[in-house]
Amino acid sequence: MCLNEKIDLNDIVHKNNEGYKVVADFAVALMDAECIDHQFETYLVAIGRLGFDGAAYSYIPKFALETQVNVAPVFLISPSYPVDFLEHYGSKRMDKDDFTIKSIVAGHTEPMDWWLVENKGLLSKAERGVINIARQEYRILNGLSIPTQSDMHAIAGASLISMEADRIYRLISVENRRFATWITQMFHGAVRGQRNFMPRFLGRYLDVFTEKETLVARQLIARGTFSGVPGMSDRNSYAAFDRLRKKLSGPNAVRQLSSEQILYLLGTLGTSI
Repeated sequence: MCLNEKIDLNDIVHKNNEGYKVVADFAVALMDAECIDHQFETYLVAIGRLGFDGAAYSYIPKFALETQVNVAPVFLISPSYPVDFLEHYGSKRMDKDDFTIKSIVAGHTEPMDWWLVENKGLLSKAERGVINIARQEYRILNGLSIPTQSDMHAIAGASLISMEADRIYRLISVENRRFATWITQMFHGAVRGQRNFMPRFLGRYLDVFTEKETLVARQLIARGTFSGVPGMSDRNSYAAFDRLRKKLSGPNAVRQLSSEQILYLLGTLGTSI
């Protein structure tokens, strides 16, 4: 089934056993998928069977959330997901005002229906702006964000979208939300096990470091404290460390990050450095 295939209203309310069959079929197909892209293709087929039109998945390290480094998140997206919206989202750093990201950081574990949350009057003007832009400018009429991870290292989750009107979307969402949640959690667990997962999702964050800053970061991680870089003078070593600290803290920070805080944030990038 194509993800953007039109849905017959009479077929929207699936029987529970059909939802279970989708989950079971997905589990089998996921075991046969050999790489991240194949796993995601399998995931898209499953959510398409549940009535959703597309999806975007992301894994965001605490490094990105707790530093002032200006790097947009890495996404896996379906062909039907509006790429221009994600380009807009990334260039404007709309993740900073995305209520779903804030909620996952706070430990929220339940699926979040964008417009149900908005209708409760719980969002700020900037947070409403993110989903209003999605709907009004890019025709993402409805969205369901499903958290899959929130810990000291990172957050992760997927947003499933629908181009259907609210009444039809509600039927899809109410009936199939739990199946979509199970499938999304299974996908996350499987993709996290791929050997190239960290380079795929964290590589762009490493591009912000200069060669000397990378050497400083490696020494800090290896020793747990910073006392210079072998082969580099103390003056140059500590100058590079200060540049790294300022880069992560932000140019206008009242207080610079401590060595311990920098060590923790670098640790959220795993063994990628």
